[in-house]
Amino acid sequence: LDYLILNHGLMPNGPFLGFPKQQDPEFIQKIYNVNVFSYIQLATHAIPHLEVTGGHIHVTSSMAGEIPQIIGGLYCATKHSKNGFFYSLQQELIHKRSKVSLNIGAFGLIVTREMKDVIMKKMNMPKFLQGDLKKCVQVIIDNLVLRERTITFPSTNRAFRFNWYFNPFFHEFFLASITDYNSLVKNHTTIHEQSAKTGYQKGSS
Repeated sequence: LDYLILNHGLMPNGPFLGFPKQQDPEFIQKIYNVNVFSYIQLATHAIPHLEVTGGHIHVTSSMAGEIPQIIGGLYCATKHSKNGFFYSLQQELIHKRSKVSLNIGAFGLIVTREMKDVIMKKMNMPKFLQGDLKKCVQVIIDNLVLRERTITFPSTNRAFRFNWYFNPFFHEFFLASITDYNSLVKNHTTIHEQSAKTGYQKGSS
């Protein structure tokens, strides 16, 4: 085994308090099982094999694991959990001088075909925050060779990470400027209905 690419997940959409289903403990457990626990289990089983080959683990995460958002409290929680574990595992591998390298990808909004059809029509997301799918894939492939510890795409997201840590009021102002809370709930209700029709992110909304 040379590479382990962890790139799966469920993305519950909408404000946490606006959708009672997201507050159901069984639903929360399901999201954590997919977004966090399965990643840990797969990595745990793969590491002994990767030690033999000097292999590499790529963990697809999100800017939602770096900064808070209004529309995805549960999603952000799983991404922060994932980042906390895998950044720690990365440091452990380095400290024990393991042959296995590990990197975490902090990705922003990557516009897939399904996301464009279901979500983007209802989200007032500035163009400069949207990432091109093909470019994102190329960044991941390149890093299988470069093995940088963290990759951020699109690069504009670095500014948002900086602002959250050093100027959180700007982050809050930016989120509030996109739309008001009631509109978020209304728009994501429509997104859930459209998702149900198309099967997009089945089980996560």
